[in-house]
Amino acid sequence: MNYCQELKEYFQKAAAKFPLSKYGKTFSTCSRFYFFDSGTSKILECSPKEYNILAYAEAHNKLDFCALSDPENQEACKNILMAIKNEHIYQALTAEFPHESIEELEKIIPQNIRQVVLEVTNRCNLRCDYCIYQSENIGFRDFGNKDMDCMIAFKAIDLALNNSYRDDLYIGFYGGEPLLNFDLIKKSVAYALEKATSKKISFSMTTNGVLMSKEKAEYFASIPNFSITFSLDGGKEIHDLHRKLPDGIGSFDAAYQGLSYALEAYKDKRNLISISTVICPPYTEDKFNKLQSFFGEALPDISFNCTYVQNEFQSSQELQEEKNGDLSINERMPLLLWEKKKNASERRKSFQKGNQISQLIDIHNRTIQDQPFNPVKFNGCCLPGTRRLYVTTEGLLLPCERIGKCPDIGNVYSGLNIPQIKKSYIDEYIRFSTEDCSNCWVYPLCGVCYANCFDETGLNMVQKRQLCKEQRLSTEQYLSYYCELSESDPEFINNLNKMVTV
Repeated sequence: MNYCQELKEYFQKAAAKFPLSKYGKTFSTCSRFYFFDSGTSKILECSPKEYNILAYAEAHNKLDFCALSDPENQEACKNILMAIKNEHIYQALTAEFPHESIEELEKIIPQNIRQVVLEVTNRCNLRCDYCIYQSENIGFRDFGNKDMDCMIAFKAIDLALNNSYRDDLYIGFYGGEPLLNFDLIKKSVAYALEKATSKKISFSMTTNGVLMSKEKAEYFASIPNFSITFSLDGGKEIHDLHRKLPDGIGSFDAAYQGLSYALEAYKDKRNLISISTVICPPYTEDKFNKLQSFFGEALPDISFNCTYVQNEFQSSQELQEEKNGDLSINERMPLLLWEKKKNASERRKSFQKGNQISQLIDIHNRTIQDQPFNPVKFNGCCLPGTRRLYVTTEGLLLPCERIGKCPDIGNVYSGLNIPQIKKSYIDEYIRFSTEDCSNCWVYPLCGVCYANCFDETGLNMVQKRQLCKEQRLSTEQYLSYYCELSESDPEFINNLNKMVTV
């Protein structure tokens, strides 16, 4: 029997339904070869011959005999055909999205608000080089001079309390720099605690720390369940390069002092304090080693969230040119490559291990089924008005603080606009995304959300497709890292069973 011919014919039929690249992804570690099947979410180990055949089909959307000239490929094709039959790979289905009616949404959304984030001010006391909230970044608002007033804050809290049947509610304070409106934060906390007699209320705030005083820190520490995220980019040398006061002077000394006040006030509640770090180019091993040295010595017990700078100080034209080209993996995911060089002991002490763990947990906990299935979800999107609700200084409601310019979903006076949510964030998303998602291998693991996919008019597919491209690249790299750890450090993978992500 000519197994190569049989496999060629099978792929020909499969390609008539979807591009062969949709059915899965070949990837490798330093020593082994794998195939991720998008229909079942199975990861199968391959021989080099099997890998080459699958990779050729994936890249060329066909299998022809120029890829099968070696007689040994007969055995490889036979094994692939057996996997198709027994493991049900290469049988992925069309992507499906939930398509609730207005009536269904009116039942779901008003019951499930978990967090409301108040933009207490759009003023900021810093002028960080890379900040997205500047006039050069046309997709985001610029800094302003407006503070939220008490009436809007209280109405937002009432809206959240009246539209959540959960036992707990999270209230966040955001800016700008929220400590510029510290008085409103105190009033909002007092109001929420007075009103929410039957709920557990937790609070959070993201701050650059410059305005944090001993007295303010002691106030926050006195409030049960008040977590604070401080923006700190490393030691003084690295932090002061980009996080500056309006006069151009670096902000490290004041920011670190503010963090120190909080750590002292929180005492045994240091787990409520975290660090947000923006990693800026150039991405060098020397820089990452300095960050490891600083955070590992100064703040070894504090959790971190690391992100890469979004605009890399480029003009809009330069950014568009970049989007039309390709960046290397070194430029896109340098921290991952840096961490992969570490041994198991060093990896466990990495200052940004939390970022990697979060990605690995998503792969570890993926839904795996024997038969192909339709994963029914909006990629990484939450249903607007449920998981998180962002309230601007003017009282407009947005899906979350990470989204730039986008259609609003209501206001604090009239409440959530369910028809607008359905139109802009469900119907349009489904209409424009279904074909792309149905032809994409990463769909079962996709984390693309609404952030950076919208402009004032609605879904922007140019922006979304760029995010999809990034998602495919990062998922491939994390699949490889996951399997590499499975080979070299199985204890680490087993420990993922004990971990959860928020």
